[in-house]
Amino acid sequence: MEQNLNQLKTRCLKISNSFKNKLIKDSATLQRKVNQYVAIKESNGDDILFRKNFISLYVLRFINQDHYFDVLKNYCSNKNHLELKSVIEALDKERVNFSFATKLMHTVDNDLPIYDSLISRALCLPKRDYNIDKKVRMENCATIYSNLKSINELIFRHDMLNESLDLFKKNISSSNKLSKAKRVDFIIWFSERKSLK
Repeated sequence: MEQNLNQLKTRCLKISNSFKNKLIKDSATLQRKVNQYVAIKESNGDDILFRKNFISLYVLRFINQDHYFDVLKNYCSNKNHLELKSVIEALDKERVNFSFATKLMHTVDNDLPIYDSLISRALCLPKRDYNIDKKVRMENCATIYSNLKSINELIFRHDMLNESLDLFKKNISSSNKLSKAKRVDFIIWFSERKSLK
């Protein structure tokens, strides 16, 4: 356990250094993404504005968007049954839309982390299994997501990204409107992205 904790601390130090360097060069991109996120949270039922910002922020493609937003609306009204495998199943009977499922879950409960390839790479999460059997893929995703939640808890408990969280707060307006999980998500995403758009 101590070795894993030390490895995570090392990864978080790398994330912090990258975040600081990229923030100096391009804070406008991060501010634009935060503004989109805040607009999503503050849309107050304005479906057009909500959808526009959601699609732009999360690059919602290769999925039936109308169905996605119907599923999201259903889970928003019934937060008690927010479980990864059921969300994946509700989104698509054939495919496993792991990242989109976690984005939906985070939208319903802002304290839940978001999974994507940048987060996976930065935190050295286990590789996804692209087995032909959907149930095997869903179990694999559930294991990875459980690992991600545990890692986030360790990051919070051991204050591993506090310097980056402070920089985020000082340099990005509306940061107080984001959950700690979302601020950490933005820090990791921003530190890992290759191109500055």
